[in-house]
Amino acid sequence: PEEMEGPFANDNEKEKKAEKLLRANNLRTEELDGIFKFSSIEVEIKGKKQVFIAFRMPNGDLSRIATRLLLKQKGKVRTFLMVGAGGSLKSTSKVGSYQLTNTSFLKGKDGVQIEERNILQLQFAHNDICSKDNTNLTVMSPLVETKEWLEGARKSAHSVDVESYFIMDEYQSAVKTN
Repeated sequence: PEEMEGPFANDNEKEKKAEKLLRANNLRTEELDGIFKFSSIEVEIKGKKQVFIAFRMPNGDLSRIATRLLLKQKGKVRTFLMVGAGGSLKSTSKVGSYQLTNTSFLKGKDGVQIEERNILQLQFAHNDICSKDNTNLTVMSPLVETKEWLEGARKSAHSVDVESYFIMDEYQSAVKTN
């Protein structure tokens, strides 16, 4: 919105401005099990009240715990949408490109795959800026991402980050038990 046009002295100032605007529109910040903080906002879409819950995903295996705690909120979570900014391994990707990731691998583990029926169908998914059926490689630390690692990783994956495997694995477990 216009209210978010800069200039801002730094990212922290911009974030504070965004939070102030969201608070004016019912933003709530809560703790989940005393460990993770998450924010929620209630909006009206097509005459129905909806609540969106979001939080900055912690890195690594902590993301599994955060996902588990969030999904255990009985009656609060009907749709789970994971959005992130993992590093693209595709040489054809551009800034602003989207990758719909349905499979993630972690060294030493079987891959985890989200069934297509559980992936939100986005209207822009058929656009040139969005590629579907991408594979993610989750690493325990960005420090493993050397030049040699990159050359090998590009042969088997489209993106890299430190949490997708854990989030997707926990989501799959929740889907299977519900």
